[in-house]
Amino acid sequence: WLYGAGDLRLAAAEAPEAREMLRDAAPLAILSWNRAGATLGIATRRPGAPDASFIRMDHTTPLWQLGEGWFQLEANYRWTRERADARLYRPPGARAFQLTVNVSPDHIRAMKTIGVRLFLNGEPAGARHFSSNGWQTVRWDLAPAADGPVSVRFESDPFHPSGDPRALGVAVVSFGFVD
Repeated sequence: WLYGAGDLRLAAAEAPEAREMLRDAAPLAILSWNRAGATLGIATRRPGAPDASFIRMDHTTPLWQLGEGWFQLEANYRWTRERADARLYRPPGARAFQLTVNVSPDHIRAMKTIGVRLFLNGEPAGARHFSSNGWQTVRWDLAPAADGPVSVRFESDPFHPSGDPRALGVAVVSFGFVD
């Protein structure tokens, strides 16, 4: 292990100091071991670089763009709490916002319909509903707007799976701005 700078800080993802490091603007590298694929995922943040405009939940997710309300990665999705916040960069010409979710059969059995409400910069952008299980992608058409940073919030009704103490929102596979 070699590194050229003497100010290297290390923290486990669940440690309290990790949340502080994610909020800090300093350069950052997140190393994540994918046991199933026996590969190392690396996500890096460079000072001054714009945030991603589209996020996939995998071992290279820019965790510094996820705010409160996200659980640990499970395979290729990440459960939210009833409310989950993130930050994206809206690129010039973005005309829609896309969300892909993984709806479990248990979630449908328990709730019949799962609603997800989207807020961009605190303003409601609309809701989408899922009434069958499986991977599903939905879009919200967007009015023209300036490019730049955008706060994103997802809200959904709580799901209480049997044997799981967590109140879950929705299992997110990916989300972000698209043309």
